[in-house]
Amino acid sequence: MKDRLHWLALHGVIRGMAHVGVRRGELQARLIADPAVAANPVPFYDELRRHGRLVRTRVNCLTVDHQLGHDILRSDDFQVISLGENLPAPLRWLERRTRDNQLHPLRPPSLLAVEPPDHTRYRKTVSAVFTARAVAALRDRVEQTAINLLDQLAAQPGVVDVVGRYCSQLPIAVISEILGCRPTTADGSWNSVNWQRPAWISACPTGSTSGCSAV
Repeated sequence: MKDRLHWLALHGVIRGMAHVGVRRGELQARLIADPAVAANPVPFYDELRRHGRLVRTRVNCLTVDHQLGHDILRSDDFQVISLGENLPAPLRWLERRTRDNQLHPLRPPSLLAVEPPDHTRYRKTVSAVFTARAVAALRDRVEQTAINLLDQLAAQPGVVDVVGRYCSQLPIAVISEILGCRPTTADGSWNSVNWQRPAWISACPTGSTSGCSAV
């Protein structure tokens, strides 16, 4: 029951409101809960781009402009909001009281959820493996991993999901290589990255990430 209440506070109410917003044609709601957008988000992104570089919605702002997204992420004028902190007060109260103590990729001390000086201090512990020399040393392994994934796609009949079967797996495989994790198949490839999805996948429509890929 505690887990269900937590999901309701963090995702359920928002998802329900999003379905109402879809019927009204609201952009943010369509991004979250419109099955048509989940099935093929490209026309939605094109529509969003026609509204301008930064589109204000009832909840937040959206952008598909790469340069603007880059500038925002690098600017000190913006700060990260921890998961659940911007919920309405009653939902925030319920979310906090039903939250477990497990680590979460979108809550402190995750690098994605902290600001300097904590972020700076945490980065120092992992920066050594991301130096130019260290990354260059991974080149051959990255190329081989990419080849393995592409070979698997080439062997698949019909239409394949390039995002799910290649784009999402390559960075996970490379990061896992850095961390010393071994591939899950004999040919050195990765047949699943589902372990890194549950933390946020429940907020996406029908378990799909395609409707949640805009900034």
